[in-house]
Amino acid sequence: MGSRKMRSNRLKRRIVAGVLLLILGFYQIVGEQAYMPDTASASTASYQEDEYTSDIADYMESTMHQELRAYFSGSNGKKVKMTTISENDYKTRITFFLDPKKMSDITIDKILGFIYEITSKNPNFCTLSTSISWNSVSGELGVNSVIKKSKQAESIAEYKSFLADIERVPMEAENMSDVEILLYLHDMLIQQANYASNLKKKKIFIPHTMSTTGTVVCQSYAAVLNTMMKDLGFTCYILTSDSHEWNVVKLDGKWTCIDATWDDPVGYEADNVSHDFFLVKSSSFKKSHTVESFYDYRMKKITSKSDNAVSILPKSDKVSRPVCYKSGIWFYTDGGVLYRWDGVSQKADIESEVPEDTFRCVGVMEGTVYIGGTDGLWSYDPEKRVMKKEVENVQVEGLYYFGKTLYYLADGQWEVCAVARQPYTSYEMLNGTLTNLYVNLAVPTKPTISVMKSSAKSIRVTVTGRSQNSTGSYQVQYSTDKNFTYYSKKTFTGLRTSITGLVKGVKYYVRVRGINKRDTYLKKYGTWSKVKKA
Repeated sequence: MGSRKMRSNRLKRRIVAGVLLLILGFYQIVGEQAYMPDTASASTASYQEDEYTSDIADYMESTMHQELRAYFSGSNGKKVKMTTISENDYKTRITFFLDPKKMSDITIDKILGFIYEITSKNPNFCTLSTSISWNSVSGELGVNSVIKKSKQAESIAEYKSFLADIERVPMEAENMSDVEILLYLHDMLIQQANYASNLKKKKIFIPHTMSTTGTVVCQSYAAVLNTMMKDLGFTCYILTSDSHEWNVVKLDGKWTCIDATWDDPVGYEADNVSHDFFLVKSSSFKKSHTVESFYDYRMKKITSKSDNAVSILPKSDKVSRPVCYKSGIWFYTDGGVLYRWDGVSQKADIESEVPEDTFRCVGVMEGTVYIGGTDGLWSYDPEKRVMKKEVENVQVEGLYYFGKTLYYLADGQWEVCAVARQPYTSYEMLNGTLTNLYVNLAVPTKPTISVMKSSAKSIRVTVTGRSQNSTGSYQVQYSTDKNFTYYSKKTFTGLRTSITGLVKGVKYYVRVRGINKRDTYLKKYGTWSKVKKA
């Protein structure tokens, strides 16, 4: 497998990174809660043409993203509606507003399929479930969430931090091939995850839960892996049967399959990872992975094209422990032996400086290699091949990574070995969306106006004192009721407009306010002017 093409702007990002770090303090958890960045558009994998793109899927994602961004930015323009509910485990209903004309021929089953796709692509939708309602007349799409309304933004930021933790290594690595990137994502994800035993809890189905407890089902495994592969530039999708989800990804123009759920052994220690279903042919599990009709319709029977297998790990070893990466070198253990592997060869080398041991295990944290066994816990320099004792008088039976922390197993207890450094690279910085993060629309000040009848059925309205922070547009309301219980409105650009089609001889009340508009979704309305009579 050839080396991946490097991003054309990688060098630029590294130069800019130093400047961005100076302002990172403004983008801690509160900032990430308050504002939504644009969708990440990383491209580190070799370019692969995607013949299954959908205008409807792209329209839904773009519209839902912009509406949610408007909500979290505090805009009072077009945005989602969040309602507190109590239905089963669901706590919030998030309503998006789509154009019913663009969605006129889409059934609710197909919309549900697009929701699967969107939540596995854009991390801003990590709290959404697949419990939906659709009003084809109004275009209102309601999606339930198990996260409280007040915790939505915090949960999204939490999930993005989790993604950045895993994505950072392949993003910053210089020489990882496409398959090496996928191997790293696959193994790190499975270490985070634990297949749920209680299938009644709704939270086990959403991507966000992977960043908290890690106790999830296949839907979350597949969605999270798909998001990370998308971020790293791969062309990929989740596929679903009646009871299972898995991934397909394109390599060298051919589709291949990954089933991370089936590679996470149930009932084994936390540090076990299988590779039996990593980059395999779809025919290898054809009977158990029958694609639902929507996906056959949506992707034109993509499974018939995903019969390509890719061999990466040494064939001589059945690797059932995580494959750990540091500076171009991979490490894994098998049968008490530590292996060093270059990521390409079909044979790994025994790390001769590390003696064979019954419980030999390996993990990498923040660029440091840790080795465990009956001889204790060691840190290891693979270049100098020097071991340094970290913990005395302990027998280490396992090492695994979860939640930015490396743990070791001793006397039946998981103990903290090392914790990630702080401050940590944010998802926005990693994916180049930090400049889109902060949206601050000032509220326009109160304008002054004059009104006069220009005819028996029309009124001329003039802004005599501009509204500060207005971006050149205003909204006028007019009513026969001085309290504006019932009114008509009109938006205009400039300083004057005419209201026509009025009733002759009737008195009207008029008021105007400024608009600070960023785009269709991001806008703020100002304070109303004094009411004028005409």
